[in-house]
Amino acid sequence: MSFFKTNKAKIYSVIALAVMLALLVPMVSVGGAAKVFAETNDYYELRVGNEAIAVLEKEEDAYDLIAQVRDQYVEDGKNVVDIKMTPAVTVEKVSVPKNEEQPKVEADMANVLSTLLNTDENSTTYVVKEGDTVWDISMKLGMSMDAIQKQNPGLNLETIHPGDEITVKDVASLINVIVEYEVESEIIVPFETVYEEDPDKYADEEEVVKVEGEKGKKTITEKVVKVNGIIEKTEEVASEMIVEPVNRVVVVGTLQREEEDYVELDDEGYETYEEPVEESSEYYEEEESYYEEEESSYYEEETTTTTESTSYEAATYSGSGQSVVDYAMQFIGNPYVWGGTSLTNGCDCSGFVWRIFNDCGYGISRWPDDEFPHVSASELRPGDITRYGSHYAIYIGNGMEISAVNEEQGIRTHPMYYSNSSFWYGIRVIG
Repeated sequence: MSFFKTNKAKIYSVIALAVMLALLVPMVSVGGAAKVFAETNDYYELRVGNEAIAVLEKEEDAYDLIAQVRDQYVEDGKNVVDIKMTPAVTVEKVSVPKNEEQPKVEADMANVLSTLLNTDENSTTYVVKEGDTVWDISMKLGMSMDAIQKQNPGLNLETIHPGDEITVKDVASLINVIVEYEVESEIIVPFETVYEEDPDKYADEEEVVKVEGEKGKKTITEKVVKVNGIIEKTEEVASEMIVEPVNRVVVVGTLQREEEDYVELDDEGYETYEEPVEESSEYYEEEESYYEEEESSYYEEETTTTTESTSYEAATYSGSGQSVVDYAMQFIGNPYVWGGTSLTNGCDCSGFVWRIFNDCGYGISRWPDDEFPHVSASELRPGDITRYGSHYAIYIGNGMEISAVNEEQGIRTHPMYYSNSSFWYGIRVIG
């Protein structure tokens, strides 16, 4: 028996093992190469919009930086409803094979935060000119009065003078953080004045206060939106009355006097008495006649001249703010004069409001903020004073106001939030 036949089974086994080893070696080589090729390094890219700001080693570092940017503009102790960032700030995982060039990893977190909070700022100086008001500057520069005040905290905008320097900054932030708050506050509710007619009382007698008015209180809930810490929008969303106001009741007479009932009183309240003039001679009669004729001609000439000029109705008050508005509206088109208080020859914004209300019998100051209750924009009614930084106007209804704007425009009507200025509050003079 030959060797092949004797060891046939063993030979086949060896051949099979060899074939298996031959097939296994390439597989191991390929698997090893694949394993080497599959090894990567993972990074976390911090992006603002479509722009990559930094590559970080840890994902938690990226989210911590986003939280720090947000916290720069979120106020402690306030009810935050929503926070947004524009452009959106995102974190994206990036895997880079080890055999390729690796990105530069930022290790200085303070430097990345500084980049995220970076603003492009160009500063210029505006010099106040004769006749300028903050209202004028706001319109010229396209900035709200609130923004001007924030950029110039050491400057009193109530008393600017020619030559004062105002810093004007054109600021563009890399990221805008928009925070929406829900703010609850308690405000005073002014009382109304109602008039009760007494048919047994003369109309020219002094009014009698029957019931003293009492102010009420209510809580209001407002949605306040701030962009990078500056108020962008305020909207009242709910209110609840705590204490109802009590109307002030004034008794007025309606009884008209007969002509013989009128008694003329002097400044001290006594009846006037006029001694009869004795006509002692014909000479005086002629002289008196002469002067009467001359005086009559003089007044005729003066009256003719007066009718050619603009005439205005005297201020009247009918118990509502509308009468104040009606009086103010007749001065539209008259000039603006810085510091002036004349409704015909010229006034500025505070002088206009001051003169209108004083003409109607209300002794307000030129800056009446602390003298009367404040109301929100949603509560405004005709006759309320509106306050925008250093500008004052009178609300006339339907989102419109009247004010002395500037030297170019004079006294005119205009929408609320004119020149994109920030509304501070309304001032209610007439209860």
